[in-house]
Amino acid sequence: MTAGLKIGVDATYLTRDTRGMGRCVRTILQQWEENPERFILLALSRRHLASLKEYSQRGWHTCLYNEAPDLSVCWFPWNRIDWDPECPRVALIHDVAPFTEFHPHNRHREDDQARLAEAVRHADAVMTISSFSRAEIHHHLGYPIEEMEVIYWAPDRYVFSPSPLVRKDLLPEALHDKPFLLYVGTLEPRKNLRGLLEAMALLQKQIPHQLALVCPQPTTSWTDKILGRTHELEEITRALAPRLVWLDQLDDARLVELYRRTDLFVMPSLYEGFGLPLLEALACGTKVAAARAASLPEVGGNLPRWFNPKDSVDIAKVIMEALEWPGPDPEELEQHLQHFHWTQTAEEVLHFLEEVGQRPRRSNSGVFPSLPAHLQIPEEI
Repeated sequence: MTAGLKIGVDATYLTRDTRGMGRCVRTILQQWEENPERFILLALSRRHLASLKEYSQRGWHTCLYNEAPDLSVCWFPWNRIDWDPECPRVALIHDVAPFTEFHPHNRHREDDQARLAEAVRHADAVMTISSFSRAEIHHHLGYPIEEMEVIYWAPDRYVFSPSPLVRKDLLPEALHDKPFLLYVGTLEPRKNLRGLLEAMALLQKQIPHQLALVCPQPTTSWTDKILGRTHELEEITRALAPRLVWLDQLDDARLVELYRRTDLFVMPSLYEGFGLPLLEALACGTKVAAARAASLPEVGGNLPRWFNPKDSVDIAKVIMEALEWPGPDPEELEQHLQHFHWTQTAEEVLHFLEEVGQRPRRSNSGVFPSLPAHLQIPEEI
């Protein structure tokens, strides 16, 4: 650990980001909590600063970004850089989904693209969470691939672990004494919930399982109703309604119990920068069927049963096979999970920040190729 370096962390979204991104950043801070005096948690507004009260009470220094003391380096872990500190800036880019075919073509798409391009353009260093994401950042944004640092996320092995003890009180009543498959994700098209639901429709008469969905239930907004439109998943979810159990905003204890008790965790994503739920399920001793796409094979290795996410028949076929499969070899599973450990992740992130903190700030000019016209941004943030 390099003595004397003061590290700033953009904590603007720390407490309210419920995605894997937020879970991971919070877990890294837990690993750093023995030396909170080395870090300053920075917020973009007073409202965001107020959300950090619990961290302040635990000994962390918190302040507004423009009131920070001199910093050695500043870490921006949210796919964006929202201010320009007078120190080297490290951007964590999880993925570049807005540049892909799997991102919705709506009014937010170009904003999301510009935000990512701006972060990479203004960063002194870029880190990401898989070799797949590194290649995607290079492809879509032109950042030199050899200059990016890859640091894997990990499951919290203290939380996500097998247990023979059944806690029915943590399971929804609809799943008591009933077999079920499990999906954990969002309604984003790249998560491919439609592909899983289509496979479930094919399996209705083949398996007795419910499908537990840890995500919001799709609903049609009043605006769309007035315009005669419906949510793209509404028809198929209505047809499958008796087999679907919708769950949202679960705490870790309930999520872990779902992982432990499901007969099969299914991850059908078309595009993932990492895919943390896959590792969380494996860490709970759960059988996994997953899409052979994006970063998932890199993260899962030989442990899941793989399917083509664009083929609902193949998804259904692999689900049937996986339900009959005894599961991965326990020794092979443990060896694989050893490559993903939060203590190691936190140490690697800290080492990288310290290394960048000893570099001079680079000039933004002339480093990256010209951006497309709709992504052009000013030199100053």
